[in-house]
Amino acid sequence: MRPRNYRIAVLSTNGKVLHNRYVFLKALAALGNDIRVISYEQLLKSPLSSKDHNAWTERFKKKLDDYSPDFLLLFCVDYVLLHLVEQDFLLSCFPHVSLWDSNPLRSLFFLSKHRENHRFLLVLDSKIVDDLRAVGMDQAAYFPYYYADPAVFSPQKTCEQYLHPVSFAGTFAPAHMVPSRFSIGSHQKNFWTEQLISLKDAFIELRNRAKWYVDVFGYLKDKMDIWSTEFVEISDALMYSQKWIERIQLFDTLSAARIDTHIYGGLQGGYAGKNLNHKLNVVSPYLHLHGFLNKHTELPKLYNSSRINLCCTQFPRACHERVFQVASCSGFILHEWKEDVNSLFSPGNEIVLYRSLEELPDLIAFYLRKEKERKRVAEAARKRFLAEHTPLHRARRFMEIAQERL
Repeated sequence: MRPRNYRIAVLSTNGKVLHNRYVFLKALAALGNDIRVISYEQLLKSPLSSKDHNAWTERFKKKLDDYSPDFLLLFCVDYVLLHLVEQDFLLSCFPHVSLWDSNPLRSLFFLSKHRENHRFLLVLDSKIVDDLRAVGMDQAAYFPYYYADPAVFSPQKTCEQYLHPVSFAGTFAPAHMVPSRFSIGSHQKNFWTEQLISLKDAFIELRNRAKWYVDVFGYLKDKMDIWSTEFVEISDALMYSQKWIERIQLFDTLSAARIDTHIYGGLQGGYAGKNLNHKLNVVSPYLHLHGFLNKHTELPKLYNSSRINLCCTQFPRACHERVFQVASCSGFILHEWKEDVNSLFSPGNEIVLYRSLEELPDLIAFYLRKEKERKRVAEAARKRFLAEHTPLHRARRFMEIAQERL
């Protein structure tokens, strides 16, 4: 039987849609689905009077009624913002699907609403799926959403500017620099009671001692109401605190082992340079800090030119999007150990994983010496990527889930 095609309304804060999401939607359209992006960007630009807000809401709803979609599709940020700009009533009017490349356990306050029409909730980490189902979110399904656009991330000649032994590209910022999820909308309040501050401080102490990933949801779930706005706020803060600590510990390890490492990115949304150097308190001849690289023009050059591309992630089991991008470039990936990686790439054959910071320097030294082995692993990763992890593969799997769940 031929799979059914759907009319899918994508609700978005940006009419243009981010490139990586656009590529996925384009793949869905290539499979025969009718895709229409309907933006509510205007509600985020400036406060509207009650009259203007109501008029805008009516026009927004009419667009959806006229299109008559089979279901709404919302990516994670758009799902949360729809609630904050008070348009979430639409989720009771239409069947909807949410797709998360962040951790939805931080958003249970929002997910608790309009559950009767939430047909499936796709998450790229199997541990998070287990946790969601354990708290009654039976819509949760495992969907390794990450992929790369082969037209952007592809093998190319090395670029002298990026001929590094080891590189790391990623964003990170201290938690206090990350804006509240409730910085817009009607839920604004001061969340930081003495209890929450105490929980935050204890988590940071635990993470510093562990020198490895600590599950934020597991830490918090028995200590407070997981469906509250306070849980949203502290979950966000702890995630960014952990991300910051993780990077600092990684860089300290590399510096202590005297490994020349080039770091691109840094403070979220800003330039690294001296500011990042000061924030990280980096005084090391082995750590070279640079600014952000354009994702679609410069990152492919970096991945093709660095001998080793380091990667770590803020998920319990999932691997990072960077893995698929580097693999698509035929680059070599050294990634922290994550359980879900085993079903996506073959450890030791297509990707190399480190299980602790202590073993990382020896792995780097080994693969810097073994050029043929490094290239063999990188080429195998690209073959696996092309066979299983392109946007079209993800779109096909999405359609299989839709056939099962709708």
